[in-house]
Parts: sequence; structure tokens; C-alpha cells
Amino acid sequence: MFPARSRLLAALVSLLCGAQCVEYECRPTDGACSPLAFLAVYAQRLPRYVYVAGITTPTEVVAYAVDAASGSLTSRKVVAATGDSYRAIAIHPSGGLLFLAIQGSGQIESYRIDRSTGALSLLSTIVADTGLEDIILSPDGRRLYALTISAGEVISFVVNEASGELQAVLPTEVVGIDSHRLAIDSSGALLVTADHGSNQVDSFPIDAASGRASSLATLEFSLAVRNTLRFHHSRPVLYMADSSGAYTGVVDTAAPTMALVGTASAGSQSSDVFPAHSGRFALVSDSMDGLVYQYAISAVDQSLQSNGNIAAGSGAAGAGPIRIAIDESDRLVYVANATDGTLLAYRVQTASGILQQSGVYAATPAAGVVAIAHF
Repeated sequence: MFPARSRLLAALVSLLCGAQCVEYECRPTDGACSPLAFLAVYAQRLPRYVYVAGITTPTEVVAYAVDAASGSLTSRKVVAATGDSYRAIAIHPSGGLLFLAIQGSGQIESYRIDRSTGALSLLSTIVADTGLEDIILSPDGRRLYALTISAGEVISFVVNEASGELQAVLPTEVVGIDSHRLAIDSSGALLVTADHGSNQVDSFPIDAASGRASSLATLEFSLAVRNTLRFHHSRPVLYMADSSGAYTGVVDTAAPTMALVGTASAGSQSSDVFPAHSGRFALVSDSMDGLVYQYAISAVDQSLQSNGNIAAGSGAAGAGPIRIAIDESDRLVYVANATDGTLLAYRVQTASGILQQSGVYAATPAAGVVAIAHF
């Protein structure tokens, strides 16, 4: 649950209140946790800015300042407007760099985040390939991986944190022609894609020395269509969602192989799945149903347990919630709604993990991707 720069704090919490508090978070109402341990938990990074981008043309990127206590957003401003269909936002673990994937031009733009205002300064632009569908950073921020659907490739890049520039590590790797999402495990050893066209999950072991993703192998083949996937933040557990349900797989990243350990109901068009950083709950957005489906995560096998749903927009069919962002304390959730052009804010009820809507904000037409900058 803790970012790299907060591992010392995590160790302190472990000494003060035991492993249970580190795993499930320390709360002031938890009798097992001392006040000092509670303060150590919340001395970690805070959510500072939320960035939202549109997924159709014309589009723009907007930023909001975050009130870390309440989750409310203020100071909406347009910070970039050069793209022609943004498909993903990736924010560096340092909180200082932001990367945008532009589908039409196939470009990845690198920006410096102004920590005092949230403004973006363009640092570099590199062409990956047309049909750029997704990007993701390695857990340490040293590598970036891009997925293109026109050429059907995974491209590996080295990240220069000082300049924001990306350097491709060749050769590229072939993926399914209709792959949609990327996910990387918490150790940075395995990259996977959701191959919508062939109804499977493909895996790419990552070379530790070069950072290159290579050696395509099928991790799972199923009759269901995997639309979206993400790894657990600290375990080799993969969460997947599609039109038939939400799934949990335990992954052997060395083999690589995966064993399905759980299936839960979901909506008719799953768009994103996001497990909480603490591993207590997970969310799945459904762009067709206009809902966000909620799940508790089993402490036994990490499988998803249905926990109801909540409207993410008008609540009507086709209301369009796409990507989800959860802050590192697991208290705040933001959902981009492409149909309404809005950003929805929620607070997480500590005991149950259930969402409570706290605000709706005008964003940008076809608001589809969202990310939070912490520092």
C-alpha cells in the first residue's frame, strides 16, 4: 500500500501497531493502532492534483487541485489541448512527470508537473505508433510501456526522469491485434495485456537489465472477452473484467502461469478495474450500465466479493463511466464519465469500502481517462 518513498514509514507502522495495520491501514477508530502509528500512516504522500482527458476529438486535458481531507476539487484549468483522442495518463511515482498517450497521432507527450499550481510544461514528444491504446509505468518509474492496436505492438521505453524524455528499447513485441489494456505486477517482472480480439490475456516477462518486455506467452485463454485488467498493488494477483463478470487470477510471474480463483458478477460493458492500494476493496466501471460495481477483496484468496454498485453519472444505460482513480490512502475515488463530460468524486466508507458520492465536476467533452498526482 505504501509508495516507495514511504517504506520507512511503513516499517515504523509495523513496529508500532503490527502487520494488520499495515495491511488494512491504520484508522483512528481502530483500537489496535496507536495515535503515533496513525500519524505515520498519514505522513505518506497526499493527493495534490487530478488530471482528466477526453477520449475523442477535439479534446483537452484539465487539472483540479485536490483538498486532501475532503476530496473536493477546485481551480479547474485547461493544462493541455494538443491531443486528438487521449487514451491514457501515466504519472511518475515521483509526482513530477506526467505522460499522455494520443491515439490518432500515436504520440506520447511528456510533461513536467508544477507542484505549486498543477500546470503542465511540455518536455518532449515521441511517436510510438498509430493506434496508441495504452501506456503504463513500471513501479519504480524507470520504464514506460506502450500498447498500439494498429501495429499490434508493445514498445518498451527507458524514462529519463531529469528531462522527461523516452528512449525506445528495441525490438518491439507483437501482441494481439485487438489488445486494449496493459498491467504490470508490483515487482515489475511481468507485463500483461487484455487481448480483446482473441479472448485471452497475453504476458511479457520483463528483462531486469534492459527493462524490455519480451517473449509473448498466453497467460489465460477463455471464452470470455477480457476488456480490462490490473494487478494487485502488492501481490501477484490479477483482476480482470469483461461483459460476463469480474475475475481474480493468482499469477506465477516466473513461469508465467495463472490460476483463476474467483468469479463475481459485473455489468454489461466493463471499462476499468481498480483494486485499492490496501487490498481491501476493488471497483469496476461499466460504461454501458452507467454504474461502478463495488467488491470486497477476500483476505483468504484475494478474490472479489460483490458489494453492490453505485451510479456514476445519470445512472442510465450508456451513461459512460470509463476510467477510475483511487488515491493512495484509499479514501478518495474519482471516475471519468465520457457521456456526461464530467468527473465524479466519491469518498470511501472506511468500515465497508462502499462509495459515497461527494461531488460532480464539469470536466471536458468525452472525459475518459483520469489520474492523480501524489507528492
